[in-house]
Amino acid sequence: MSSFNPHDHLVKQGWKGKGTALKHGHATRPIPVVMKKNLGGIGKDRDEAIPFWDHIFASTAASIASGGSSGTSTPTTPAKPTMTIQARSGREIARRKLYSGFFRSTTGTPKPFEESETPSSSGSSGSGSGSSTPAESTPAPAPTPTPAPAHDVTGIRKAKEKSKSKSKDRSKDTGDKGDKAERRAAKAAKAEAKAAKALLKAEKEARRAARLAKRETKAEKKAGKEAKAEAKADKKRSKEDKKSQKEAKEDTTTKDEESA
Repeated sequence: MSSFNPHDHLVKQGWKGKGTALKHGHATRPIPVVMKKNLGGIGKDRDEAIPFWDHIFASTAASIASGGSSGTSTPTTPAKPTMTIQARSGREIARRKLYSGFFRSTTGTPKPFEESETPSSSGSSGSGSGSSTPAESTPAPAPTPTPAPAHDVTGIRKAKEKSKSKSKDRSKDTGDKGDKAERRAAKAAKAEAKAAKALLKAEKEARRAARLAKRETKAEKKAGKEAKAEAKADKKRSKEDKKSQKEAKEDTTTKDEESA
């Protein structure tokens, strides 16, 4: 049994190779998918997840009233009613979402949940229940600890900006010092290179002058030799001329004697 060949199958269906669509008007290339490579915006949860049940348990533990340690039956004034568990947890979740929105630089901030019961309504209900039932039946709730203040985002940002500016200034100072030292070293190296270049140039000029002087002396010697050779040749020619004149004179005298 032969294996399935997708290329032959597509060719049988009418495919004409790469860069051509199977049907007229269809796409010839795959659609490029732009990959999101930044970590900002929707779809990237970089902030800490909101622990919903932790807020619920913390709010419940803060609102639980502890019974009196002594067994006395002296009436006690009921404590000032506080917010309900749902309202406190909703407010905490809304605050966390708000700050996470600021950190993510989102355009819109989520709206906090509306409190189910306001302190005034809870106070009125608490006062009514206190008037209907005796103080001993309802244990006095312990004073709820004040929640820790939220982190001041602006303060944190200012501190970060200050630290960044200080580090930038330090790096700038060190960079300026390093740049100055580098510039000085570069200038010194440049001056040394320039001096070495000038020395090489002077040595080259001296060698050139020595070669020229040597050539001149050689040319002078050659010219002297040539002049000496010419003088010798002239002297030889003059001797030959005198000899030829003497021979001619002797010939004339002998001819005269013979004729006489």
